[in-house]
Amino acid sequence: MKRWIVALIWLSCLAYFADMAFFFPHRWQESLVYGSGPEIDVFLRPQMTAADFAREAKRCGIVDDAGSLARWLARLDVDRRLTPGLYRLRRGTPWEVAHEIAEAEPELLNIVIVPGEDPERFLQRLKKICPFSDPEGKMREALLRNENFPPPLQPFLRQDWRNRMAFLAPETYKVTPSPEGLEELVKEASSAWWESVSERVRDKLDQLSDIAVLASIVERESARSEERRRIAGVFMNRLKAGMPLQSCATVIFAWRLNGESKTTLTHDDLRFSSPYNTYLHQGLPPGIIAVPSIDSWSAALEPEEHSYYYFVLKSDGGHHFSRTYQEHLKAQKEERRTQSNK
Repeated sequence: MKRWIVALIWLSCLAYFADMAFFFPHRWQESLVYGSGPEIDVFLRPQMTAADFAREAKRCGIVDDAGSLARWLARLDVDRRLTPGLYRLRRGTPWEVAHEIAEAEPELLNIVIVPGEDPERFLQRLKKICPFSDPEGKMREALLRNENFPPPLQPFLRQDWRNRMAFLAPETYKVTPSPEGLEELVKEASSAWWESVSERVRDKLDQLSDIAVLASIVERESARSEERRRIAGVFMNRLKAGMPLQSCATVIFAWRLNGESKTTLTHDDLRFSSPYNTYLHQGLPPGIIAVPSIDSWSAALEPEEHSYYYFVLKSDGGHHFSRTYQEHLKAQKEERRTQSNK
């Protein structure tokens, strides 16, 4: 009877370990500690294969045999589901490191390109979220590399990092938290921009820089998508007539470049000497004043055809459009009366 009980206990133990090892391996694997020593940062960049990542792990001193690590990644079916990002790994055998990678959650940076934000403010925001030194300088460098932009666009880019921000589609992007991640950002955002507008810009590439400037002004002048083509039409009418654009948004930007933030402008403010002051200088300013949305790009590419030359902001956030200066003065007066009656 005792032998039978002992045999039953042994069989139960064997069944338990078989169950753990073959049917539910995650139960015991979760309790294992893979590798040893301090964590080492390894970046898995977009387009890298498992073999590339294994070689990068070897270069960083995490494994001695990159080929063996690549084979273990394939055996664990990790090679086909690797996610770009920052991996923090400990040195170990290829088997251990492959399991570390399988269980790791790579770190990514969420970088938002906001429509209507000026390039300098974007760099200031970038400085606060990037965990490496001089992200502003590295972003400028990434923007000035032609190869980071779609090939058809490259011959028409200005050598000005600020203007190149116009060719990044506003969106939230997930990139590796490294200087190389900023290269990824420019490539991905410019590709998204190209996909959105390429059909409409292919025959206007030689005018693209000027269209970008107009799109940025339209972006800052109206928050309403349905008005933007009409506002673009107003500016086009003024350019054709040889009139100054007289965009308050460009003057506000000029003051911001001078280190002063303004939301309203006085007559004295409008006399501020700057190439971005479109009250003093005819034509378009020398560069963009904000990142244009795709809606503003669409408006600048296809302005509404009309006979309006003026517009004034209304209390509801929309604009009143006028054909003559007399009509414009009347609209301003009516708007001031509406404001005073509230």
